[in-house]
Amino acid sequence: MMTSFVQSHGAIGNGVANDRAAMLAADAQGATLITQGSFRISASMTFANDVEFALGGKLIIPDGVTITFNGQVRAGVSHIFQCSGTGRVVFNRTKTWQGFPEWWGAKADLSVDCLPMIHAARDALLHVQLQAGDYRTSGTIKWTAEHRRLQGVGEKFSDTDAEVTRIVCDSATADIIQFGPDTQPPNINAHVKNLVVRDVYLGRFMPPAIASGCRGINARWTLYGLIEGVKVNDCMVGFRENGTVHLKKKDCEAVRATAGTGAGVDYFVGHWADGSGTIGTPGGNASLYHFECAANCNITALQQAAGSIGFKATGAFTDLFYRNPETTHFYLGQAIYGTDAAGLSFSNVNCIIEHPIHDQFHHAGIYITDVAEAGSVEIQTPYFGPANDARAAYWVNSSRGAVTVRGGQFVMGAAPAVQPIIISASPKANVLGFPAVIEAGNRFPIVGVSDSANAIITVDASNPSVSAGAVVQLSGSCTAIIVEPKCSGKRGAFEYGIQVLGAADSRCEYRVTGIDSATLVAANRKLNRNGKAVTAVGYYATNYATGVFT
Repeated sequence: MMTSFVQSHGAIGNGVANDRAAMLAADAQGATLITQGSFRISASMTFANDVEFALGGKLIIPDGVTITFNGQVRAGVSHIFQCSGTGRVVFNRTKTWQGFPEWWGAKADLSVDCLPMIHAARDALLHVQLQAGDYRTSGTIKWTAEHRRLQGVGEKFSDTDAEVTRIVCDSATADIIQFGPDTQPPNINAHVKNLVVRDVYLGRFMPPAIASGCRGINARWTLYGLIEGVKVNDCMVGFRENGTVHLKKKDCEAVRATAGTGAGVDYFVGHWADGSGTIGTPGGNASLYHFECAANCNITALQQAAGSIGFKATGAFTDLFYRNPETTHFYLGQAIYGTDAAGLSFSNVNCIIEHPIHDQFHHAGIYITDVAEAGSVEIQTPYFGPANDARAAYWVNSSRGAVTVRGGQFVMGAAPAVQPIIISASPKANVLGFPAVIEAGNRFPIVGVSDSANAIITVDASNPSVSAGAVVQLSGSCTAIIVEPKCSGKRGAFEYGIQVLGAADSRCEYRVTGIDSATLVAANRKLNRNGKAVTAVGYYATNYATGVFT
């Protein structure tokens, strides 16, 4: 089949004359080559065969006109469609499924508002490819149509122009990308499916407006989505998920370097799993995966402010997974706020946090509160490196659900006065796998447990150079707790191995063999209950002491 030049069929290409008849005549002869010029099409038409655009070739598509391509469209990264009003193009997606917003006039140099061009590409193509460069948008990119991929190039961020894809929003209040529909669908199966955003940097021209709560990516009401290789800068919330089902986030980073402006108290949340609302599952999100994501707060005032949280989960959740989350310089590195209220069951289920890395947090590395009674949270092999003004590395408060930390490393050398572990009013809060706590001391016990029950507490404390109180301290009403610490270090590193304040403990078991007497202030301080030394195996009220006491 021959290729027809549109000029050979009478096309003018001056942007004024109606070249529709010439286009139809060229298409009737086979594949069409649209050469340099601006070709106006006054009424809707269909190209049955392949169409190729030479550099400088463009179709002028007025309001109300639809151009349909049944064959393959071939074009470079250039402006080939000039649409007005409702003018649009429709592709045969088995032949043309990917293309560029530049086809509609976008430029990766900040010179034009690329928002309408990106939306036009979204409507016409399954895969929208962005170039290395800076795309300016006046508002929110709405990534709302099913099976759409927005793909950038290069790494997540570079200070050098035209090395990576950067989308820069010209608004202090708008979300940069809306990942999902405007309104909630009637059920999960009607959620927008298979949305993808990959390899882009999202930023702003100005500081975020505090009252707007603006987000980098606001993901909602999606099914089987993917967000990968995205970095968000200078939003009130980096990434927020609400109403998502089986969403995967991979290698995504949220950063704040500029203070918010306007009314309200400044805050920053890097990643927010928002469990509010109802989608037909026990949680506001279901099967939400975070893989190798990170958050950094570079504003000193926010680092000490309660509103700065690296990873935040609120409300109901089910199947919430974090693998290798990493934060630096937050008030709370990671926080879970559950739904422990009357009538709620199975509303905080199956939260797994694998190998979290929380550095230089200023209040707590991981803070968990109000996990529902039928809920379950497990932290596996965490790493904590606190700032010296923090209160605790790992803190569980007022949670009736099963909350467990297993193994890990608490490196307190630069902040020896920070307490490694606090468990308060939380039955079923376990510390398993003998997490290694290094150089903790001065003001607090290594592990402080109060008003809790039905738990196992193990820890391996090492103090080569600093001094601490007890390795494990129980206070208030503690019931059915097994305590088994190990400790090593300098002579007199610990005041007590196990210290029980008061006599409100019941049915507890204290195992002392792993406590090195040489590291205690005095040899008879492996176990001290109600101000009295316990020096032999046996029952003490309803509690039992066991192990080697020498």
